[in-house]
Amino acid sequence: MKPFSDFNKQIKILENRNLTILDRKAANFALRNYGYYEIVNGYKIFLLDSSKKVETFLEKETFEHLVSLYNLDKQIRNLVMQATLEVELSLRTSLAYTLAEDFGVLESDYLDRKKYNKGKFQHKHKKYQRDFLLDMLKDIAANRPVEPLNSYRIKHKHIPPWILFKETTLGNITNFIKILKGPQKDKIISLCTGLSSSQLTPADKALFIEILDLILAFRNRAAHGGRMFNYKASASLSYHKKFHNQIKITPADYRNGKGQRDLYTFFHSLALFDNKAGLNLLELCLYSIKEHDASYPSDWLVLASEMGYPKDVLKTDLQRHRNFHKNYRWRYLWHAIKNIFNK
Repeated sequence: MKPFSDFNKQIKILENRNLTILDRKAANFALRNYGYYEIVNGYKIFLLDSSKKVETFLEKETFEHLVSLYNLDKQIRNLVMQATLEVELSLRTSLAYTLAEDFGVLESDYLDRKKYNKGKFQHKHKKYQRDFLLDMLKDIAANRPVEPLNSYRIKHKHIPPWILFKETTLGNITNFIKILKGPQKDKIISLCTGLSSSQLTPADKALFIEILDLILAFRNRAAHGGRMFNYKASASLSYHKKFHNQIKITPADYRNGKGQRDLYTFFHSLALFDNKAGLNLLELCLYSIKEHDASYPSDWLVLASEMGYPKDVLKTDLQRHRNFHKNYRWRYLWHAIKNIFNK
């Protein structure tokens, strides 16, 4: 049985394991608000002395280092969540637009089974993917008592796809795109990527669908609060020469597990979308890593490995951020001095 330990006892346990506590008051606050399991068990693996049989932290390691890793990961998790929300909005808008344009605005038209592939058989629901999704959407359209569905039922006597799909999840949308027939699927990929249908190759289309599964996996991980920077999704990308060349993953890197289902691959997969808001959040992610790196400069190698980031690429990206903020500070100081003398 795992015995209960109050916050002071938790701190004592850590000290007995060779972890230095620089600020006991701050440590007590962190444990009280975030929890021992989240901070310590979540990140201690990176700070333990592997040569010891009994769990012992490396010499001079601190609780503050654990908290910094925890906060960095929390920031990354929030950025992943924001990025997937951007993707979700683009997918939902493109899907609703395509269904309305190709099939019309009446549920009886755009939810007609004949217009879709049946998809995979879902043993859990004992239905094909198509039937489960369409039955779910019809039930939402007919019965869910929320706005704006209620208003559309009363005023318009129907619910167009751009209203109905507001009630769907990213998982629903991803699976719905998979059951679309060729012309509609191509149109959605075209709308999301900004490429014309004639520019899309079969490899582009296959990659797009694989990326949807990768994004969904990261979304679910972020939503459930799991450790993010070393997360490896259950969904993985096949090797796509054009894409992997762009993100500097060689065939050898890929065979060694990189460029498949890690955080680096997730963020760079967002480059396929015409809406770059999700991809731009990678810059904020790099900023957070730079801030952590300022206090713990040896961590970047561990972070690169765990995130699937090519080491030379992360090193270059972090230096770019350092140079930018250094130059920005000097420009800010120069303008501040000019303003003082101009008064």
